[in-house]
Amino acid sequence: MRRRSFLKYLVLIPTIWIIGITIFSFRTDFSSISRTNNDIPINVVNQIISVPSLVDRIRNALPFRHQNIDHDHPSEELIKAHEQEREMNAKVQIAAPEVNNHFDRNMSGPGEMGNPVRINKDKLTAEERGKMSEGWQNNAFNQYISDLISLRRTLPDVRDPECKKVEFHPNLPETSVIIIFHNEARSTLLRTIWSVLDRSPAHLLKEIIVVDDFSNKEHLKKMLEDDIKPMQKVRLLRTKKREGLIRARLTGAYDATGKVLIFLDSHCECAE
Repeated sequence: MRRRSFLKYLVLIPTIWIIGITIFSFRTDFSSISRTNNDIPINVVNQIISVPSLVDRIRNALPFRHQNIDHDHPSEELIKAHEQEREMNAKVQIAAPEVNNHFDRNMSGPGEMGNPVRINKDKLTAEERGKMSEGWQNNAFNQYISDLISLRRTLPDVRDPECKKVEFHPNLPETSVIIIFHNEARSTLLRTIWSVLDRSPAHLLKEIIVVDDFSNKEHLKKMLEDDIKPMQKVRLLRTKKREGLIRARLTGAYDATGKVLIFLDSHCECAE
Protein backbone atom coordinates (compact mmCIF):
# COMPACT_ATOMS: atom_id res chain seq x y z
CA MET A 1 0.00 0.00 0.00
CA ARG A 2 2.74 2.44 0.93
CA ARG A 3 4.60 1.68 -2.30
CA ARG A 4 1.43 2.28 -4.37
CA SER A 5 0.73 5.59 -2.59
CA PHE A 6 4.29 6.71 -3.14
CA LEU A 7 4.15 5.93 -6.86
CA LYS A 8 0.77 7.66 -7.12
CA TYR A 9 2.14 10.87 -5.61
CA LEU A 10 5.32 10.58 -7.66
CA VAL A 11 3.27 10.69 -10.86
CA LEU A 12 0.51 13.01 -9.68
CA ILE A 13 2.59 15.92 -8.37
CA PRO A 14 4.65 16.55 -11.56
CA THR A 15 1.50 16.15 -13.67
CA ILE A 16 -0.38 18.79 -11.67
CA TRP A 17 2.66 21.10 -11.79
CA ILE A 18 2.97 20.85 -15.59
CA ILE A 19 -0.79 21.38 -16.09
CA GLY A 20 -0.71 24.43 -13.83
CA ILE A 21 2.25 25.98 -15.62
CA THR A 22 0.65 25.32 -18.99
CA ILE A 23 -2.67 26.94 -17.97
CA PHE A 24 -0.87 29.92 -16.48
CA SER A 25 1.29 30.36 -19.55
CA PHE A 26 -1.73 30.56 -21.87
CA ARG A 27 -2.75 33.73 -20.08
CA THR A 28 0.06 35.41 -21.97
CA ASP A 29 -2.07 36.30 -24.98
CA PHE A 30 -1.76 39.09 -27.52
CA SER A 31 -2.72 41.72 -24.98
CA SER A 32 0.53 41.14 -23.08
CA ILE A 33 2.71 41.72 -26.13
CA SER A 34 0.77 44.71 -27.39
CA ARG A 35 2.22 48.18 -26.99
CA THR A 36 1.45 49.98 -23.73
CA ASN A 37 1.06 53.72 -23.28
CA ASN A 38 4.62 54.07 -22.04
CA ASP A 39 6.22 52.28 -24.98
CA ILE A 40 7.96 54.18 -27.69
CA PRO A 41 6.14 54.05 -31.06
CA ILE A 42 7.95 52.13 -33.79
CA ASN A 43 7.38 52.86 -37.44
CA VAL A 44 7.76 49.46 -39.10
CA VAL A 45 6.52 48.55 -42.55
CA ASN A 46 4.60 45.26 -42.74
CA GLN A 47 5.29 44.43 -39.11
CA ILE A 48 4.67 40.76 -38.29
CA ILE A 49 3.78 39.86 -34.71
CA SER A 50 5.09 36.43 -33.82
CA VAL A 51 3.15 34.30 -31.34
CA PRO A 52 5.32 32.89 -28.52
CA SER A 53 5.62 29.14 -28.60
CA LEU A 54 4.45 26.90 -25.79
CA VAL A 55 8.04 26.31 -24.71
CA ASP A 56 8.70 30.06 -24.59
CA ARG A 57 5.55 30.63 -22.56
CA ILE A 58 6.51 27.98 -20.02
CA ARG A 59 10.04 29.38 -19.84
CA ASN A 60 8.74 32.92 -19.29
CA ALA A 61 6.41 31.75 -16.58
CA LEU A 62 9.15 30.17 -14.50
CA PRO A 63 10.08 32.26 -11.46
CA PHE A 64 13.81 31.63 -11.96
CA ARG A 65 13.88 32.56 -15.66
CA HIS A 66 16.84 34.66 -16.76
CA GLN A 67 16.07 38.36 -17.08
CA ASN A 68 18.42 40.52 -19.12
CA ILE A 69 18.12 43.67 -17.06
CA ASP A 70 20.55 46.56 -17.44
CA HIS A 71 21.31 47.88 -13.96
CA ASP A 72 24.15 50.16 -15.12
CA HIS A 73 22.08 52.81 -16.92
CA PRO A 74 19.02 54.82 -15.79
CA SER A 75 15.74 53.90 -17.45
CA GLU A 76 15.46 57.24 -19.24
CA GLU A 77 18.86 56.72 -20.87
CA LEU A 78 17.85 53.24 -22.02
CA ILE A 79 14.63 54.59 -23.52
CA LYS A 80 16.54 57.30 -25.36
CA ALA A 81 19.12 54.80 -26.61
CA HIS A 82 16.41 52.47 -27.92
CA GLU A 83 14.68 55.41 -29.60
CA GLN A 84 17.89 56.46 -31.33
CA GLU A 85 18.51 52.89 -32.43
CA ARG A 86 15.04 52.64 -33.93
CA GLU A 87 15.36 55.95 -35.75
CA MET A 88 18.62 54.93 -37.42
CA ASN A 89 18.01 53.92 -41.01
CA ALA A 90 21.54 52.64 -41.67
CA LYS A 91 21.89 54.76 -44.79
CA VAL A 92 25.34 54.97 -46.36
CA GLN A 93 26.85 58.43 -46.21
CA ILE A 94 27.01 59.65 -49.81
CA ALA A 95 27.34 63.40 -49.35
CA ALA A 96 30.77 64.93 -48.92
CA PRO A 97 31.90 65.39 -45.29
CA GLU A 98 31.26 68.73 -43.68
CA VAL A 99 34.08 71.24 -43.82
CA ASN A 100 35.14 72.06 -40.30
CA ASN A 101 37.84 74.71 -40.50
CA HIS A 102 39.11 75.61 -37.03
CA PHE A 103 41.55 78.30 -38.03
CA ASP A 104 40.19 79.58 -41.36
CA ARG A 105 43.35 78.40 -43.08
CA ASN A 106 44.16 78.19 -46.74
CA MET A 107 42.28 75.07 -47.81
CA SER A 108 44.65 74.51 -50.71
CA GLY A 109 47.66 73.79 -48.48
CA PRO A 110 49.33 70.36 -48.55
CA GLY A 111 47.21 67.74 -46.84
CA GLU A 112 44.41 70.13 -45.88
CA MET A 113 41.08 68.38 -45.29
CA GLY A 114 42.95 65.08 -45.41
CA ASN A 115 43.66 65.33 -49.11
CA PRO A 116 46.64 63.34 -50.42
CA VAL A 117 49.96 65.00 -51.20
CA ARG A 118 51.53 63.94 -54.49
CA ILE A 119 55.15 64.73 -55.33
CA ASN A 120 57.01 64.15 -58.55
CA LYS A 121 60.31 62.65 -57.43
CA ASP A 122 61.91 63.62 -60.74
CA LYS A 123 61.51 67.28 -59.83
CA LEU A 124 63.16 66.95 -56.41
CA THR A 125 66.74 67.98 -55.82
CA ALA A 126 69.31 65.48 -54.66
CA GLU A 127 69.06 66.90 -51.14
CA GLU A 128 65.27 66.55 -51.11
CA ARG A 129 65.44 62.98 -52.38
CA GLY A 130 67.95 62.21 -49.64
CA LYS A 131 65.56 63.59 -46.99
CA MET A 132 62.71 61.50 -48.37
CA SER A 133 64.84 58.34 -48.34
CA GLU A 134 66.06 59.06 -44.81
CA GLY A 135 62.50 59.61 -43.59
CA TRP A 136 61.42 56.23 -44.94
CA GLN A 137 64.36 54.50 -43.29
CA ASN A 138 63.82 56.14 -39.90
CA ASN A 139 60.03 55.93 -39.64
CA ALA A 140 58.74 53.51 -42.30
CA PHE A 141 56.48 56.29 -43.65
CA ASN A 142 57.00 59.35 -45.83
CA GLN A 143 58.30 61.83 -43.27
CA TYR A 144 59.24 64.24 -46.04
CA ILE A 145 55.58 64.74 -46.96
CA SER A 146 54.54 64.81 -43.29
CA ASP A 147 56.92 67.72 -42.75
CA LEU A 148 55.21 69.64 -45.57
CA ILE A 149 51.78 69.37 -43.94
CA SER A 150 50.68 71.94 -41.37
CA LEU A 151 50.93 70.85 -37.73
CA ARG A 152 47.35 72.07 -37.26
CA ARG A 153 45.77 71.15 -40.57
CA THR A 154 42.06 70.94 -41.19
CA LEU A 155 40.33 67.58 -41.35
CA PRO A 156 36.93 66.53 -42.68
CA ASP A 157 34.17 65.40 -40.34
CA VAL A 158 33.97 61.77 -41.41
CA ARG A 159 31.36 60.70 -38.87
CA ASP A 160 28.18 59.05 -40.03
CA PRO A 161 25.27 61.54 -40.00
CA GLU A 162 23.51 59.53 -37.31
CA CYS A 163 26.57 59.76 -35.04
CA LYS A 164 26.34 63.56 -35.13
CA LYS A 165 22.89 63.39 -33.53
CA VAL A 166 24.10 61.58 -30.40
CA GLU A 167 24.03 63.81 -27.32
CA PHE A 168 26.58 62.94 -24.65
CA HIS A 169 26.10 63.34 -20.94
CA PRO A 170 27.00 66.93 -19.91
CA ASN A 171 28.89 65.88 -16.78
CA LEU A 172 31.49 63.49 -18.10
CA PRO A 173 34.72 63.12 -16.07
CA GLU A 174 37.96 64.90 -16.95
CA THR A 175 40.52 62.88 -18.87
CA SER A 176 44.29 62.63 -19.11
CA VAL A 177 45.59 61.83 -22.58
CA ILE A 178 48.89 59.92 -22.49
CA ILE A 179 51.05 59.82 -25.63
CA ILE A 180 54.11 57.53 -25.73
CA PHE A 181 56.90 57.98 -28.27
CA HIS A 182 60.41 56.79 -29.06
CA ASN A 183 62.40 58.55 -31.78
CA GLU A 184 59.16 59.74 -33.38
CA ALA A 185 59.24 62.20 -36.28
CA ARG A 186 58.75 65.75 -35.05
CA SER A 187 55.89 66.68 -37.40
CA THR A 188 53.76 63.62 -36.64
CA LEU A 189 54.27 63.90 -32.88
CA LEU A 190 53.35 67.60 -32.76
CA ARG A 191 50.41 67.08 -35.11
CA THR A 192 49.07 64.42 -32.77
CA ILE A 193 49.33 66.73 -29.76
CA TRP A 194 47.77 69.70 -31.54
CA SER A 195 44.88 67.58 -32.82
CA VAL A 196 44.02 66.57 -29.25
CA LEU A 197 44.18 70.18 -28.07
CA ASP A 198 42.21 71.61 -30.96
CA ARG A 199 39.44 69.01 -31.13
CA SER A 200 38.79 68.10 -27.49
CA PRO A 201 36.20 69.86 -25.32
CA ALA A 202 38.27 72.11 -23.05
CA HIS A 203 36.27 71.22 -19.92
CA LEU A 204 36.91 67.49 -20.45
CA LEU A 205 40.63 67.63 -21.25
CA LYS A 206 42.53 67.76 -17.96
CA GLU A 207 46.02 67.31 -19.42
CA ILE A 208 48.17 65.75 -22.10
CA ILE A 209 51.16 63.77 -20.83
CA VAL A 210 53.83 63.14 -23.44
CA VAL A 211 56.22 60.35 -22.38
CA ASP A 212 59.60 60.10 -24.10
CA ASP A 213 60.78 56.49 -23.88
CA PHE A 214 64.52 57.29 -23.97
CA SER A 215 64.74 58.84 -27.44
CA ASN A 216 68.12 59.88 -28.81
CA LYS A 217 67.07 62.06 -31.75
CA GLU A 218 68.23 65.66 -31.51
CA HIS A 219 64.85 67.13 -32.49
CA LEU A 220 63.25 65.38 -29.49
CA LYS A 221 65.43 67.09 -26.90
CA LYS A 222 65.64 70.87 -26.42
CA MET A 223 63.70 71.52 -29.63
CA LEU A 224 60.74 69.46 -28.44
CA GLU A 225 60.73 71.20 -25.07
CA ASP A 226 60.54 74.56 -26.86
CA ASP A 227 57.71 73.25 -29.05
CA ILE A 228 55.68 72.17 -26.03
CA LYS A 229 56.18 75.30 -23.92
CA PRO A 230 53.39 77.35 -25.56
CA MET A 231 50.96 74.43 -25.33
CA GLN A 232 48.64 74.64 -22.37
CA LYS A 233 47.86 71.45 -20.44
CA VAL A 234 50.82 69.58 -22.00
CA ARG A 235 53.60 68.04 -19.91
CA LEU A 236 56.69 66.13 -21.03
CA LEU A 237 58.07 63.16 -19.10
CA ARG A 238 61.27 61.32 -19.96
CA THR A 239 62.31 57.84 -18.90
CA LYS A 240 65.88 57.22 -17.69
CA LYS A 241 66.19 54.07 -19.80
CA ARG A 242 64.29 52.30 -22.55
CA GLU A 243 61.20 50.94 -20.84
CA GLY A 244 59.05 49.69 -23.70
CA LEU A 245 55.48 50.60 -24.56
CA ILE A 246 53.66 49.16 -21.52
CA ARG A 247 56.03 50.46 -18.82
CA ALA A 248 56.18 53.83 -20.57
CA ARG A 249 52.40 53.97 -20.49
CA LEU A 250 52.45 53.12 -16.79
CA THR A 251 54.92 55.99 -16.25
CA GLY A 252 52.36 58.36 -17.70
CA ALA A 253 49.51 56.72 -15.83
CA TYR A 254 51.21 57.11 -12.44
CA ASP A 255 51.68 60.83 -13.12
CA ALA A 256 48.17 61.44 -14.47
CA THR A 257 45.58 63.37 -12.46
CA GLY A 258 42.49 62.89 -14.64
CA LYS A 259 39.71 60.49 -13.72
CA VAL A 260 39.89 58.79 -17.13
CA LEU A 261 43.07 57.77 -18.94
CA ILE A 262 43.30 57.70 -22.73
CA PHE A 263 46.39 56.27 -24.43
CA LEU A 264 47.21 57.37 -27.98
CA ASP A 265 49.89 56.56 -30.49
CA SER A 266 52.33 59.35 -31.32
CA HIS A 267 51.45 59.35 -35.01
CA CYS A 268 47.67 59.79 -35.18
CA GLU A 269 45.24 62.68 -35.52
CA CYS A 270 42.06 63.25 -33.57
CA ALA A 271 39.07 64.14 -35.74
CA GLU A 272 36.00 66.06 -34.69
